[in-house]
Amino acid sequence: DGKVLSWKFQKDGRIDLDRTLNEADVFRRDPKLTPPSSFTDLWPPFLWLAACLFLGDVAVRRVSPDFDRMKRNLNDAWVKLRGREVAPRTEYMEKLKGRKAEVTDQLDRARISTRYEAPPVEMLNPEFIVDEPLLGGATSPEGPKITPTRSANRPGMGPDKKEPAQESYTNRLLKAKNKVWEDREKEKDKGNS
Repeated sequence: DGKVLSWKFQKDGRIDLDRTLNEADVFRRDPKLTPPSSFTDLWPPFLWLAACLFLGDVAVRRVSPDFDRMKRNLNDAWVKLRGREVAPRTEYMEKLKGRKAEVTDQLDRARISTRYEAPPVEMLNPEFIVDEPLLGGATSPEGPKITPTRSANRPGMGPDKKEPAQESYTNRLLKAKNKVWEDREKEKDKGNS
């Protein structure tokens, strides 16, 4: 049920393409013909697109390309291809030296912050007490006076005097908290009566 098309010619014998195409009904609709149609799933291309976008997002967030360095490397490669000598970069070594100095400073600060401080002399050797002014002032030319303490003051050698233990920060904080709760209870009782 097709239709044969013939070429239309001009008076000089050349093919008249415009007249040939205008007389042909290339978009005819026959009732017997059904237009071809096909269905394809859209999720595979969208899945690939989402995966590419995800990887691109991760690359942009995590990888920071140094375009200047890449440009220098390409330039160096071009210079090498042309047979010239490439001068080594001093910037890289300067960056390394700067980074090394930063790390050394950080380590020194950490070492200083966790430095061990020796206990006072009295704690090390309770037998002797150094009699020296702390904030300068007049001292004897002989130097500080070291006087032995009585053996009665040493633990286990005589009558023990219990010195009041210095309260820790946690105990003071707990007492203050309990006092606040007691004050609240008192105010609550006053409000109810």
